[in-house]
Amino acid sequence: MTVLVALTDDNRLVSFDSSNPGQTTPIAVTGIEGTLLGVDTRPANGLLYGLTTANNLYTIDPSSFDDGTFTGTFTLTDEEEALLRNNNLYVNLHTQNFNGGELRGQINVPTGGNIAVTGLPIQESQEVGNVVPPDSPATGSFDVNYDDATNRLTISGTFDNLTSSLFPVGPAADAEGNSRSAIHIHNGVAGQNGPIIRSLTTSDGVATLASTLSQPFEGGTISGFDFNPAADRLRLVGDNDQDFRINVDTGAVIVDGTLAFAPGDVNAGINPNVTASAYTNSFAGTTSTQLYNIDTLLNTLVLQNPPNDGILVTVGELGLDFDTLGGFDIASSPNGSNTAFAASNSMLYTVDLATGTATNVGMIGDDANLNLQGLAVVDPLTGDFVFDPAQYLASNLDLAGVFGFDLAAANQHYLQFGINENRPVDTFDEVRYLASNQDLIGVFGFNPEFATEHFVRFGAAEGRSTTSFNPVSYLNNNADLQAFFGNDLDAATQHYVQFGFAEGRIV
Repeated sequence: MTVLVALTDDNRLVSFDSSNPGQTTPIAVTGIEGTLLGVDTRPANGLLYGLTTANNLYTIDPSSFDDGTFTGTFTLTDEEEALLRNNNLYVNLHTQNFNGGELRGQINVPTGGNIAVTGLPIQESQEVGNVVPPDSPATGSFDVNYDDATNRLTISGTFDNLTSSLFPVGPAADAEGNSRSAIHIHNGVAGQNGPIIRSLTTSDGVATLASTLSQPFEGGTISGFDFNPAADRLRLVGDNDQDFRINVDTGAVIVDGTLAFAPGDVNAGINPNVTASAYTNSFAGTTSTQLYNIDTLLNTLVLQNPPNDGILVTVGELGLDFDTLGGFDIASSPNGSNTAFAASNSMLYTVDLATGTATNVGMIGDDANLNLQGLAVVDPLTGDFVFDPAQYLASNLDLAGVFGFDLAAANQHYLQFGINENRPVDTFDEVRYLASNQDLIGVFGFNPEFATEHFVRFGAAEGRSTTSFNPVSYLNNNADLQAFFGNDLDAATQHYVQFGFAEGRIV
């Protein structure tokens, strides 16, 4: 299975399996300035990066649409406090598939004094009158704290297994200046709709600013965008013949040779029009790679060799009329296989790197008018071993003390030294860490990635335990779980984090 993410011309991502491109999952990209020009997976850390018209580079998590956290702290008016104490407020979560709200939870709290309520459920429920979401695993919960002396209300919660990405709605800013969001506090009793009172901040945000280009790119949406897996640098080329080599951590740009066909090439003297690019051997640790481009005016596959000089060599004709906007990427594995995919208009193709011939795979989604301008493989390493730099740091605290949570540095250390030193790469048990620190369950829910990051950034220095939770004791104290799980200690630990803690089970 090869999972791909395609970039549309209206700032959306759609993910799909290359064997079934008609079945897509929409991903709204929020938290960015400008319009996305291209996306690609960085082999060094496995993260998806995107560049916008504002010359900003962002990391994008294409899987983050289905889970995340939300929070907000507000000062209520006396009227709003009355609504709170009368259970006239609710939390509503809006998604792409269910704009009216996929999850809703009533804020049911005591009537007097300070308030501290945990584990309030948010369940599948639309705004009244909208289509009810399908029966799916989508769920969530939230905590409520209210300081009666200051009228300060704090809401924090988690959600997971959404059917689609969050869908921001409502005013540009609420009464306290909080920006438009997909999760809000509304005024309304159970079973009734009501207006937005406050906007909550969500963690899924999808996009996080990484850097800004030191020199502006002027190629616009008609551009090629791909990571060199050997040098760990981003290649950016445009139909205006610009040729950039970029350090995505700093935004530093090196301007390489202007694109031009090689003397003696069949297309020598013709001005190239490169709008899509991809490197072979796209996995961490490779020492060799080649850069291929698609020229959309000539409808040909070309090899850029050497890449830094911008010299183009024609490989062959695609055999189709490739749109000026399009996407191109190569799925690679350490055994040497390279499978090239291209997207044009709404269609997915494979491309023979030896001849240039494109073969139709099928329509992406069900919209024949869909225009695609980017394509990225999001599982770049298809071998049995997937290196996780965050786990590597958590498993080697001496490195965490040196690098902090610098994933790129961790990846580089592993390649240069860690392999030869036989360092552990995956010994940190993030689920047991959560189970051993119940306060983190309230913050992160069942989110192993957040748990690993917390341990590296804070937990180790704080002396937090990673082993105090005893799954054997948990099973012995809960006969129903022992009957269900038997001696599966990992399953028992996960159950406690996901359900047992909230249920108040004995550990």
